[in-house]
Amino acid sequence: MHFRSFGNPFHPLDDTNTNTICDILDITSPLPKLTELQLEFHFNEVNVHETFLHPHPDSYWQRIDRQLTGGKYPALEKFKLELSCDIILEEPEIAFNKKTFLKSTRALFRAAFPRVCASKKIKFEIANDASVTREAGDDGYLDIGGSDSDSDSAPADAQGEF
Repeated sequence: MHFRSFGNPFHPLDDTNTNTICDILDITSPLPKLTELQLEFHFNEVNVHETFLHPHPDSYWQRIDRQLTGGKYPALEKFKLELSCDIILEEPEIAFNKKTFLKSTRALFRAAFPRVCASKKIKFEIANDASVTREAGDDGYLDIGGSDSDSDSAPADAQGEF
């Protein structure tokens, strides 16, 4: 699991922590007995927009996609990606729709892993959840309504349908 504090914001194109995870997955010898892999990322962010976590072209996520399908994980049958976020909105002008964030993030992360999705042998599951609170002056913070989580899973042979 990768946990990020509020003082260390996520940088989608130049993020040392995510790059380290990619380096760990870049093994020199194949792992012929590893059948399942689960990566969990937890983000704590302040004053972000709904797009803050959306994958950029040729980012860390595509690197992980290439690593998992490049022959070093020949027995991999299941890959689960869990993304969770605690978001605090202090600026009143920031509009944030939690349901839109969850659905669009899941769809874009699926697109960021084209090789895993195209694989006939790897079942790919994405789960994401978010807690979003807005500063409410003297009243502290208020939870923004909407769904708290969104996930999907598809058998390896049905993934091309997404």
